[in-house]
Amino acid sequence: MMIPFLGLSDFNTKGEPREAVVAYTMLEHGNWILPINNGGDIPYKPPFFHWCIAFFSLIAGHVNEYTSRLPSAVSLVLMTIGGFVFYAKRKDTQTSLITAIIRSLGDKALFNLDTALLKRKLGAPYSRPLADFLPTLNIKAKDFAAEMTSVNVQQKDLHGQQSICQEHVDNNKAVRNMMLQRGIVPENLPADEDVKKVERRLKSDEKTLTKKNSKKK
Repeated sequence: MMIPFLGLSDFNTKGEPREAVVAYTMLEHGNWILPINNGGDIPYKPPFFHWCIAFFSLIAGHVNEYTSRLPSAVSLVLMTIGGFVFYAKRKDTQTSLITAIIRSLGDKALFNLDTALLKRKLGAPYSRPLADFLPTLNIKAKDFAAEMTSVNVQQKDLHGQQSICQEHVDNNKAVRNMMLQRGIVPENLPADEDVKKVERRLKSDEKTLTKKNSKKK
């Protein structure tokens, strides 16, 4: 529902025009592998997001607010579908859909960024869960907001997708405001080490320890 209206408003964050400029230089100068922003190379971030903006802009004829936001909107839709599939295996279809939508809107309220932009900011692959790269504080913040929603849904006797979604968004905004008051900007916290890398290292250490113990015997 939101996709047709993406271009109705001007760029309203510092990040949006910055990403648009990078996509523009791709189309103008052909810097597809090593993107340029304000004359400087930015090799430290994957250009997939900019490729998407450039692709949609190429179809539209130029880079604008709509084409710059479309990759994020598509990513949000895909993340919602992914969340729906995940929860559908554990709950009924209606509950799964509502849960997926609520989680997506909650993340947007907490981090002031959609999932695609936040993943890019953290350097996380688009195919991996966001939680695998979030710092501990942000995971706790998400959990805190979710628990607040769970409690208030019961205490306020909330029913229906709209009222529950609004409650969850309000709770995430409240948690965000609390963090900002303490000088913490959640989306600016550095990413934690990739959970998968930690798991592989632990397994490797376990195998090494097992081999050492076997030799001692």
